[in-house]
Amino acid sequence: MKIAAVVVACWVASVGHAAIVYTDIPDITIGWTGVAAIDFDRDGSPEVHVLSFDTGLGPWAWCDALEPGSRTLIDPLLTWPGSTPTYWAERPDAGALIGPSAEYQQRASLLRVQDFGGAFGKWLEFGAAHLGVEFKIGSAAHYGWIRVDLSETTISDLLVVRGFAYESEPGVPIAAGAVPGPGGAGVVMAVSVLGGARRRRWR
Repeated sequence: MKIAAVVVACWVASVGHAAIVYTDIPDITIGWTGVAAIDFDRDGSPEVHVLSFDTGLGPWAWCDALEPGSRTLIDPLLTWPGSTPTYWAERPDAGALIGPSAEYQQRASLLRVQDFGGAFGKWLEFGAAHLGVEFKIGSAAHYGWIRVDLSETTISDLLVVRGFAYESEPGVPIAAGAVPGPGGAGVVMAVSVLGGARRRRWR
């Protein structure tokens, strides 16, 4: 399994006491078997990692907590068929708020594809999207997003992590895709679905 090491650049936008802290990174290609560790506050201890594993039947990708208090935004209405509980990561639209009123779990699957047929999860449309994350600095909860692209170009480029951001004020929601903007305001980074209106999916 590949573990990515990255050199980052960081931008901060302040609005009152709140600030969006955005970290740009070289693209991390996870593929079918790989992992990207995400250190929101750059303290040397990643809060979560995004990873994919080849089950032998197809890729299974998820976001997993590395520190106590770190959790991934989920869709509470989507469940894995069967007796074993599996939580599925929400895929919020750009601009949707990620905050304390949502539901989170320590591990949440993005997608699972099986070569004998069947694809599960909310991350089946090709293109760019955001994972919502709750994590703690000290005892205080903070909210952030991770930009993840689902590629249709090659199997080896299945998932690509492109950057992340968080709200520095404890307990304050962040909009999915929000980055520092002119004059210190936060603006939402535009993301597009590859292939325009086609919006192709895993099948």
